[in-house]
Amino acid sequence: MPTKAVAAYNRAAAIDESLAMSNLGTKLLNSGFFELAQEQCGKALKNPKPHPNVGTLVTSLASVEEDERLRRKDILDGVEGQSSLLQQLGRAAALATPEAIAENWQGPDCALKCVRGNDRVSFRGSYEREDDLLLGVRSVL
Repeated sequence: MPTKAVAAYNRAAAIDESLAMSNLGTKLLNSGFFELAQEQCGKALKNPKPHPNVGTLVTSLASVEEDERLRRKDILDGVEGQSSLLQQLGRAAALATPEAIAENWQGPDCALKCVRGNDRVSFRGSYEREDDLLLGVRSVL
């Protein structure tokens, strides 16, 4: 029951309870409200005997920006190659389709013929390869 907890933390913080301020600050920080969490932490630190959890909140506040920077870097590093590919694909998709494509092409193993129709392009060709008749015999031995 998070809403009841927050209401209870607010009531306890109103009577200067530093544990409640720390708990409220942690909830705010975990929800992305950095500045509000800092305010709660500042109030808790003014208490003459702050609860030990206030120190945990101070540490969390100090490390959150670096943690988020590292997490962002990891995420962006993981998609950099994919992003580049999609950018290239987008540019290519926006280009006009060439009216003429060469009909005869040379592949690594044979000549290919380019066939175009119905918004498709295909390359057709064939080649022969000599079979190694001793291959099967060698594998048995």
